[in-house]
Amino acid sequence: MNNYENINISDDCTNPPVCQNEGFVKQVNGNCSCQCVEGLTGPDCTQLDTSPIGTYCLSLSIHMEGKESGSLSILTQEGTENTVLQTQYSGEQTVGWFRASTEIDLTPFTKIMIKAVRGGKKEEHDKGDVAIDNVELKFGPCSN
Repeated sequence: MNNYENINISDDCTNPPVCQNEGFVKQVNGNCSCQCVEGLTGPDCTQLDTSPIGTYCLSLSIHMEGKESGSLSILTQEGTENTVLQTQYSGEQTVGWFRASTEIDLTPFTKIMIKAVRGGKKEEHDKGDVAIDNVELKFGPCSN
């Protein structure tokens, strides 16, 4: 949330910064700096703003049944950085569907990935399954 009170777009900066990516020079209490568009930061608006925009609850229905059902992972990634494992389920979980939830802090650049991996040997792939349904992402913490 940007607070634009006491901000004057100024033509009288003695040494104005050069703002990139549609940023503009602003003057606050006699100091000149760049006002960046949403999602960018830094002295010249060239850095991604990866500060969290809030906690979200990712909920989904999962079916993992059978001797060789494999694994299901929920991962996040900021831009091109390494992926971060949020939660993982391995092997048979229950007979039928179950509901799972995990809290994730998101930025405007967070990617959420859901990855399923087959279990067992090639000839045993028919001895288990992994399926998802009813995926929801809601603002705020997960409730039990």
